[in-house]
Amino acid sequence: MQDLHNSLHGLPTINVGAKTTSITGSGVDLQGYQGAKILVPVGVYTSYKHVCALLECDTADGTYTDVDDADIIGTEPTVSGASNILYSFGYKGQKRFIRLDTTATGSGTGVLMGAIVVRGLKRHEAGA
Repeated sequence: MQDLHNSLHGLPTINVGAKTTSITGSGVDLQGYQGAKILVPVGVYTSYKHVCALLECDTADGTYTDVDDADIIGTEPTVSGASNILYSFGYKGQKRFIRLDTTATGSGTGVLMGAIVVRGLKRHEAGA
């Protein structure tokens, strides 16, 4: 059996917490990896719809732009109405940095959520 544990490396782009406003995620460096999967875990949902958008950039502190639909595998989620769910989609673009942002609408106590970029397909990995 292959060692999947040491082949995937996750970093948060949005720290888990109660979210009541739009979020600008942290950039995640994809250098040395050939693919990424974005996980958006949602705990208790009570209010605030969050429309997620994946952004990319060549540098950590540069200007991030929306990822072209052709470079997204699956769909960027809209967090709205469902509790205890895990959304996921992939990135196959060529930029070095990606992050997840959300645009929030609504009122109330918010939603418990976060976002993780799982980097995989490491370059020069044994067996790759």
